[in-house]
Amino acid sequence: MLTRYLSDDLINALSPLIGGIANDYELQPEIRDNSLTIYYRGAALIRNLRLDNGNLTGEVHFKYIPLQHPDNSDYVQLVGSDEGLAFDNQPGPLAPGRLSPEVIAEYKRTIRSVGINLESQIVHEIVRKPENLIVDQEIKFQHPGDDKSDKIDICHYDKGLKGLAFVEVKGIRDPRLRSDNDEFPEVIDQLQRYSLRLEQQHQEIVEACSHSVSIKDRLGLGARLDGIPENRPLHLLKKPVLVIGGCSRSEVREIIAGDHGWNVLLEGLREEAGVIVKCCVLEI
Repeated sequence: MLTRYLSDDLINALSPLIGGIANDYELQPEIRDNSLTIYYRGAALIRNLRLDNGNLTGEVHFKYIPLQHPDNSDYVQLVGSDEGLAFDNQPGPLAPGRLSPEVIAEYKRTIRSVGINLESQIVHEIVRKPENLIVDQEIKFQHPGDDKSDKIDICHYDKGLKGLAFVEVKGIRDPRLRSDNDEFPEVIDQLQRYSLRLEQQHQEIVEACSHSVSIKDRLGLGARLDGIPENRPLHLLKKPVLVIGGCSRSEVREIIAGDHGWNVLLEGLREEAGVIVKCCVLEI
């Protein structure tokens, strides 16, 4: 089930931390079921921030943790020992602390060094733009007992269409966009499943998104959602948005024209009436 909630105690504990990064649109705090995850470039910089016996806890993947610079030097001294070379001044992990800009810059650098896939890069380029009113991302739909779950990349408020829009992001080379025969590509089935979720869980989705907007405002993130109407319930678009990114301008023209095999995808999208398709040029 889709639940978006933070207790008053958790909001109070998080507010000083989140307030320090409110103007950093590269960081995306997202509400979960009484926890919060901070995303950067599609990666969870800090995951599952929550209260445990009154203490704020969370997780960071070990590969994202930067090391402190020992003795203000860029080099770590090595010394010989019976077991070979050892560190003379042992480097230690840099804790997130109060999420100061200097510490966050180090975490961003480490995450960038790990590398991200094209899809995550496209999502990052979308969510970091202030004009895009991001309500949520990495939205997982699964009922208790379901064998399968669906995970949609982005939910945003579309000011032009005046409604909540769920967005599925694909890189131009994703094989799920193409088909070797006249059958519809895999992404069509994916979008149909999302449409069914939006229809069957309409009220639940609208309530969860409305809660996310209200909680983000309480956390000091209201400026990111300026333009979403205060009147509730919010309107939910019945069909998802498909974004194809990482395209050159000539590839965008090919997709729109249905050339070079893209006609099968376009035909499938016409069958899935109401789906909006957007292509974006992403400088790699």
